[in-house]
Amino acid sequence: MTRDAQALLEFMSAISEEAYAASWMDGLEYDLWSALQGGPRRYGKILLHDGLIERLQVLSNSCGGWIRVDDTRGEVFVPLPQWLPLYEAKRPA
Repeated sequence: MTRDAQALLEFMSAISEEAYAASWMDGLEYDLWSALQGGPRRYGKILLHDGLIERLQVLSNSCGGWIRVDDTRGEVFVPLPQWLPLYEAKRPA
């Protein structure tokens, strides 16, 4: 994983930790991507405000992808062209 992708992973994990006291809440990658698409919202104990969303966007742009959990490999980097269909298939309601 590149340094930029690692920075994204760490930021996503920090959000999960602050919101739910969990290093990677189930569905985190989908919930955070949904916030990127739809704007601020409550997430656990925190508000995903514009500043957090903008930082997620900058980090995603820097690495050209997103982080998701793979059942066998744990947190993995996924290039955006591969991530978008995964998100669409499992998008939160």
